[in-house]
Amino acid sequence: MESAFGFESGNVEAETPSPMSHGERPSWWSSPWVPLLGVTIGVAGLVLVLIAYVNVADSTEVELQIPYLVSGGIGGLFALGVAATTIVARELRLDNERLRNVEEGILALETNVATLGEAVEDVLQALDAAAAHARGAVAEERVR
Repeated sequence: MESAFGFESGNVEAETPSPMSHGERPSWWSSPWVPLLGVTIGVAGLVLVLIAYVNVADSTEVELQIPYLVSGGIGGLFALGVAATTIVARELRLDNERLRNVEEGILALETNVATLGEAVEDVLQALDAAAAHARGAVAEERVR
């Protein structure tokens, strides 16, 4: 039966649950230490890049620059990439948890709206019945 709001009352279906159910323990990504780990790796990467730059800046010979470039520069950039990935992955996990909470709230609101729609429909039917009864009573008065 369609309600006054244009949806079928009582047929609010929840979406399939997310892969991580609420009973599972969160992985180590949920630890508050993960951002600190990411920052630490990032600082180490910056130090490696700076060490490579300082040792290469004064040298004009390419064959002396390559070992510093390979070990410090590339290694430091890799460490910066790992740090950024660690921090971003943690934030994405937190955002997914927040989004799951919002979705659950929306589903609860949909259920409440469906219940409210049914109640409004019942009230409208009662008012229609009362109005029909009143019209019948007025018509009887006019006949007398």
